[in-house]
Amino acid sequence: MSMKEDATLRNGSMVPLKKQTDFVLRPLRLPKRGFPQLCAAEPFRIFFPLALVVSLVAVMLWPAISWEWITFTKVLPKEVHGRLLVQGFVGGFAFGFLGTAMPNVLASRKFTGLEVVVLLVLYLAMIGCHLSQKLSWGDGFFLAMLVVFGMGLVWRFAKRKDLPPPGFVLVAGGLLCAMVGTALLLTGQSGTADPAGPQLGRLLLYEGFLLLPVLGIGAFLFPRYFGMKSSHIFPVQRMPASGWTGKALVAAAAGAIVIVSFVMQARGMELAAAWMRFVVCGAYLSVETGWWRKSAKGGIMPWGLRLGILFTIGSYLSHGVLHAGLAYFTPMQQVAISHLLYVGGFGLLALMVGTRVMLGHAGQSALMQRWLKPVVWMVVLVIITVLTRVTADFMPESMASHRIYAAFSWVLGVLGWGVFLLPWVRERNEEEEG
Repeated sequence: MSMKEDATLRNGSMVPLKKQTDFVLRPLRLPKRGFPQLCAAEPFRIFFPLALVVSLVAVMLWPAISWEWITFTKVLPKEVHGRLLVQGFVGGFAFGFLGTAMPNVLASRKFTGLEVVVLLVLYLAMIGCHLSQKLSWGDGFFLAMLVVFGMGLVWRFAKRKDLPPPGFVLVAGGLLCAMVGTALLLTGQSGTADPAGPQLGRLLLYEGFLLLPVLGIGAFLFPRYFGMKSSHIFPVQRMPASGWTGKALVAAAAGAIVIVSFVMQARGMELAAAWMRFVVCGAYLSVETGWWRKSAKGGIMPWGLRLGILFTIGSYLSHGVLHAGLAYFTPMQQVAISHLLYVGGFGLLALMVGTRVMLGHAGQSALMQRWLKPVVWMVVLVIITVLTRVTADFMPESMASHRIYAAFSWVLGVLGWGVFLLPWVRERNEEEEG
């Protein structure tokens, strides 16, 4: 019998060898799951859209206050604005990304529907409390969310079949910063804390929670934006090898220095703290991501990422230069400069990573090397938002109008981005799942 005529018994029927080969090579198509099941397996599908809405509400507080649509009687508007953007917007992106990625990098079980529902309820309760000017309750729900999420990650780490990238020790550090920082803020709100405690808590929550994961995830993920190989990719291994351990120790050292700088700043050493973070973050991102090298990939993705990194590093450089060069650097001007970090750095990086996640999980990875107009306009409008908001507090006579312009620039950019990308959250990459 010739090979062409040869046959193999499969499922009780004779299948020719050629057809058998085609069958084996063809990607397995799983039964389509409903959207709730997709959200449970990949939480970014629900947290990214919610986080986007929260960011729009947060920035529109300033126009609403200027036009006397709302009033704040219990807390300062900036407190609600800050909590919504840090815990709600960037935090929502963080929970969505990590809830999707961590089970994959650990080769462990995905988050269950019950876990995601609990996290979602706590998230919505947190947002509702902050909007109701009940910051203590909002912080409490956020802390509970961190505990539930952290316990889920610890369980999956114990059951892992693979180690996460070594830079992810910084992700764990960021979550710990958020827990400790939120606890310190809650203690400060009760009036029983050391005066430096709430300031340290604010730094740990507002910066540590966001900055450390940017460094850790960036070392693993960002080189892909530039068409380079990440040095944080290792063969499957449940226990660390020497190369993994060395990378993890470097990441842990960088995170420790950043946390020490927060303690120094809380104690009044703001100039030294700014320079420490500039040097450490600049060196770590430059060495581990190669963002300054020529990119092998085209499109808006690598350029948007570069801008986010530049804004992050540049914010600390700006603080260091202004503290050293100005005899009087007002707290309001410090807040203005911090928007280089929060909007141009953390905000833009979250949106760029969100772009990759949504397109990649929808099977549209080829689009990431194009100059996608909605993403290009989002980047341009984020830059306008940053420049308008930063200059606002340096020009008191037009501060209110600048804040309104900045708010609408953000809203237009993020809305255009969302209208283009959010429909993809309902799509899945069938080949990846098979």
